[in-house]
Amino acid sequence: LQAAFSETRTRMETRSAEARGLVALRNAALAELPLDEELRRSCEVRLGFWARATADESFAADQRARYFELRRTFARLLEEAGTAGELRADLDFEAEAERLVALCDGVAVQALFDGYRWTPEH
Repeated sequence: LQAAFSETRTRMETRSAEARGLVALRNAALAELPLDEELRRSCEVRLGFWARATADESFAADQRARYFELRRTFARLLEEAGTAGELRADLDFEAEAERLVALCDGVAVQALFDGYRWTPEH
């Protein structure tokens, strides 16, 4: 589990570091989606851990920690984009980060179950 999270985290940090502002945020969000075979396998592994976390408190705690880190990363990138003038100054970066995490999860699950509709281009 930790290895899977570490791999995803490293991929996200690497991709978001390649740019600044909203482009960095986009890169980080795309690292969460099954856009190629490697990312698809990563999403499948995460989905398996989600199922396990519903019945195992230690897995649930790991999932909460992962989501805390993901929200924190997205909030930081949103704040950086706001500081750069790419977003409204009154935006609640933490709330938007929560929405972005939910969006990424929803799209990832849809892509895993309906890959014909949810292609990387879509």
